[in-house]
Amino acid sequence: MDQVDILLFGRITYELIQVIGLTAIADDPVIEIKMNEPIRIVFSKTLEKVKWKNVILIYNNIKKK
Repeated sequence: MDQVDILLFGRITYELIQVIGLTAIADDPVIEIKMNEPIRIVFSKTLEKVKWKNVILIYNNIKKK
């Protein structure tokens, strides 16, 4: 993930990765850096808030954006 700038997720994948990421972060500070550096863009019709930093949530007018 050294060359990753942006990660794109749908809601379900984002929620799964968030849980995995938070667990990994607790175990390894290097993974914390790798998981938190890239900007993450999440597309969802139902999710209205995100808890993770560096996340851009696109939840309305997805077709227009």
